[in-house]
Amino acid sequence: MSFFSQKRVFISGGSKGIGREAALLLAAEGAHVGIGARGEAALADTLAAMRSRARPEQRLITVNMDVHQTESVNAAAVQCVAQLGGLDVLVCNAGAAEAGPVLEVDDGMFLRMMELNYLGHVRCVRAFAPHLVAAGRGDVCLVTSLAAVTGFWGYGAYGASKAAIVQMAEALRMELKPAGVRVEVFYPPTTETPGFAHETLTKPELLHVVESESAFNAAHSAEEVGRALLRAIAGGRFYNLPTWDCKLQSFIVRHAPGLYHYLADDELRKGAARVTALKAQGIDPKAPKKPR
Repeated sequence: MSFFSQKRVFISGGSKGIGREAALLLAAEGAHVGIGARGEAALADTLAAMRSRARPEQRLITVNMDVHQTESVNAAAVQCVAQLGGLDVLVCNAGAAEAGPVLEVDDGMFLRMMELNYLGHVRCVRAFAPHLVAAGRGDVCLVTSLAAVTGFWGYGAYGASKAAIVQMAEALRMELKPAGVRVEVFYPPTTETPGFAHETLTKPELLHVVESESAFNAAHSAEEVGRALLRAIAGGRFYNLPTWDCKLQSFIVRHAPGLYHYLADDELRKGAARVTALKAQGIDPKAPKKPR
């Protein structure tokens, strides 16, 4: 029997990307699933997809929720816990990325990243986790990013907001352990999601070229990463680096930071040269690559 069979799970940011794929997998594994996000159309589409994979007796719900607003998150928690009949697993997944050099972007980018990525997680934890504490069991999974470990050009605001999640989780692990509630931190790699596609539209050319041509950065499907997310929760370990590139980069950063800086600087130098070369040929550096 699946770890998630009959479990009651709530996922913030559950209508798209990794959250959506995790919700669909949970529905197929017999869980009762609630998803929260902004946008009725995406919520309805994901709900229909969940129902097509689930059994009739499973409880599947959606709530239009804005993690920027404490009142919205608190109301969603009350509604979801009531409709699911309790809560066993909370997945804090809502987030987005913006990129640009620290000295060039406006203050708003730093505020937006902290408000959505970090404080959005904080609001969900504070609204939903007390129900797990009251039950004396459960899991809280906080989705951060590999950018929380591997700082890189252009990700000063985004990476800081994701690193803040990890530090909050460290404290939360100690606070919830006596109540029987486990905390997991999940570090997804570059993932092919609607959010990533949207981010690419405004991403600096240099960053786009470096990421698309890096030997250490692979793009993974949302389904692959969603499966890894569920394995992380079932396993109950605090740190979860799901893919080879996550593990490799994290290992180098932690054990050979000088080597990481050398490799990162080299990739940036090569990326800048590549951007210059493409422009000299009249090619848009952000144009999709032709299939090989």
